[in-house]
Order: sequence, then structure tokens, then C-alpha cells
Amino acid sequence: MNFRKQLLLLCILQMTINLFGQEASGLFYGNYNGLSSASINPTFVNKSPFKWELQIIGAQLFAQTNYGSIRSTNTFHLLNNADLVSIPEDLNTTSTSSLAVNFSNTTRRKHFNLQSSILGPGILLGIGNSKIGLSTKFRTYASSYKIPPVLNYRDLQTGELDSELLLKPFDINAAAWLEINGHYVYNIGHQSIGITAKYIKGYAGAYLSNDKDFGFINIPGDTIVGVLEGQFQLGYTDGIDKTSQGFGIDIGWNQYDKKTKTDVGVSILDVGYINFSGKTYQINTEENKRVYGQTYSEFSELDQFLNQLQEDEIAIDSSAKFRLLLPTAISIQFSTQLYKNYFVGGSIVQRIKVSKKQIARANNANITPYYDSKLFSAFLPFTLYDYRYLRVGTAIRFAFLTIGSDDLFSLISKEKKYNGTDIYLKLNLFQFWNKKAAKMKKDKAKGKNIQCYF
Repeated sequence: MNFRKQLLLLCILQMTINLFGQEASGLFYGNYNGLSSASINPTFVNKSPFKWELQIIGAQLFAQTNYGSIRSTNTFHLLNNADLVSIPEDLNTTSTSSLAVNFSNTTRRKHFNLQSSILGPGILLGIGNSKIGLSTKFRTYASSYKIPPVLNYRDLQTGELDSELLLKPFDINAAAWLEINGHYVYNIGHQSIGITAKYIKGYAGAYLSNDKDFGFINIPGDTIVGVLEGQFQLGYTDGIDKTSQGFGIDIGWNQYDKKTKTDVGVSILDVGYINFSGKTYQINTEENKRVYGQTYSEFSELDQFLNQLQEDEIAIDSSAKFRLLLPTAISIQFSTQLYKNYFVGGSIVQRIKVSKKQIARANNANITPYYDSKLFSAFLPFTLYDYRYLRVGTAIRFAFLTIGSDDLFSLISKEKKYNGTDIYLKLNLFQFWNKKAAKMKKDKAKGKNIQCYF
């Protein structure tokens, strides 16, 4: 196996194994989403008109990449025919066969984003001018937004020998964790401020980064010769980590204008960290150092790979703990009433990345027209993922159940270039029946004199 290809696949496989979004529009717009709406702004739980709500269960899966695509498929077709996915032998041409993998060869930096979440039990209570709640969520995340062109799959397989290549700085991060969330919102007139405090139990994490330009030459014999000094960092948990912990916080503000029937909000999301116990390495390479790919060709475990690097006298400093920062972002939201139960909402989510050891959140801009009532809601989200890729979705809520997708065509249409998907659902309970109104209706039926105020 080509040495550069093996290096890339070993690192990515080690980090994404057992891990599978953009924001789920149908789970936070409107007045009846309760606890799940706190994912975009903690104050959004205040939109619920009920004194109590129970979150039963929910789930979301999101995946997106421009590294490559699968021909003529959709999510359900792919799940049923995963064993038929193939990589063409001739990578210099684009295959038109169904379920063929075509890799991008553009010079633009590549990205991938894999994330899933499971909403666990939760409760929301209205007390005076405040709302308080408690909820649980399990999240997995793996992402990178600056994969250099030199790591294009086609170039790894068919790249020219004896040519100098430059690996620009990049990082990849992945983690799986459980959140126990405490929610609090306080109303001040037509304004509200809110906070979600998160106790985090980490289960798995990994990172890989190239800290500076690394120049190298690939020469015959599957051998790499360093031209510039390289500095890489690698860390990962060895299996399930039962000792990792962390803390996170979301903060939000929202204001409603009664005259224009419009509300605006601002929030900062996922400020926090997870401390993991595992293995970390700093790998330093020298100029003119040679690494022979044949030596590594039989390795299937990352530990074997690292041990061989040490035997090749490539300096490796190791320690037992590392910290990953959460996928921090700032978000701006708005919604306005068009007519009776018809609304339009919008949001922008911009990631804030301050460390190479930080999970990167997806940037996106969203506009969603929606119909919202107590019994039924319907959403039509238009999302500009990474401010570049347009996705059209739909979501429906009937009473307590919501199901939807912000990338509908990835589910129902066999796309020529399938490169991601999005799907979510949620089940919750709230005070659907108004006991006071029901009693008045019953008394009126019995002929009692009931005064009505308009």
C-alpha cells in the first residue's frame, strides 16, 4: 500500500471509528419545541406557552464533506447497498457507475463534518418570570475544515515521483460525550436572558494536527524525504474512557417587539472543554530525514506505526492526558409573524476556533418559512451550509412528534454527487389540553351563566 495513503487512512480511521449538524431547523423554530430549541439559543425555551414540558427522546444525524462523493444514491439506498460501494481503478476519470466513489481533485481545501446527537429525558418548568429545566444529550462529533490539497485521495494514489510537495497546517478532531444540561431563563419585560450549564462526561476523543509547513519529496521505493522540518501532534483515548470530564456553557439573549411581532436573539454556544485520559504524541521530523514506506506496509494498528517512527529516530514526546475544546460558535437569530400562524425565521451560525485541539462547528446561514400551531407545525428550511452549499429541507410536527431533514434531497432523490445527509426526530409531551377552557365549555353546556371577556 502507498505509504502516504496508509498514513492518512490510519490517522482518520483511528479518530473516526465508532463515531458518526448543521443545526436542525425543525427542532428550534416556533413556539412548541421546548428544550430542543435551547441548542441554538438558551432563551428559546421561553417561547413555550406551557407551564411544563417533558422531553422523551430525540435524535439527529448530520454528515457533509467535499473530499469526495458517491454516485447516484441517497441515504436509504446507500444503507441498503453499502456492500456495493466501489472505488474505480482509474482515478483520473469520473465514474458514472451507481455507487462509485469519486474523489475531488480541486486545489481548494477539503472538509468533513460528521455529527450525531441523541436527546435523552428532560423536563422544563415555568415558575413566575423564569423557566428552569434539566435535560440530557449524547453527542458525537468529528470534523476538519482545512485538509490540504496534497492529501487529495487522487494525488495520494497517482502523484508524481521526485516532486516537492508541501503539507500546510491542518487539524482533525473527534469526540463522543454525554451532557447533563441545566437550563435557566429569566424574563425582563419583553427581553429574556438565558443560560445552559453543561456537566460533561467524555467517552472518546482524538486529534491530529500539523503545526507548520512540512515539505517533502516522494521518491521511488515508496520513500519520503523531508525537505522542511515537520511538527505533528496526535492524541487519542485507548478505547472507552470512563474517567474523562468537562464543563460547557451556552449564553443567550432575546427580545420581542410586540408592535412588529418580531423577535431577535444572540447566543454563544458550546464554550467549554473535555479533559481526556489517553495517549498523546508530539512528532518532530528533521530535514533530509528518510522514511521507508515498505517498513510500515504490514501495520494495522496505530501503536505499531508510532513505535516504528520511534525506531526510525523520529522524535516522539508522549504524555497521558489531553484537553479538547467544544465546537464553540456565535449565533444570531430572528423570527417574525407574517399572518396569523405563518412566520419566517432565520439564523446565522459562525464557528469560533481558538485552538488546534478544538472540534470545529459547521458555519451556516438559514431562512425558514413555517406554519406554527398547537396541534401542527410545518417548516421549509433553506440552509447555506458553510456559506457555500445550498440545502433545502422540510420538517413536520404533529402534536408531540417532530420529524424532518435540512437536506431533504439526500433522503429521497438519487443524487449524482451524494456527499452528505441530515435527518432528525423528537418526541416530547406538553400541556396539550387547557383544563380551564375545558371546564368553561363543560359548564356552558350545562346551561350555567358564564361570562366571557374579549
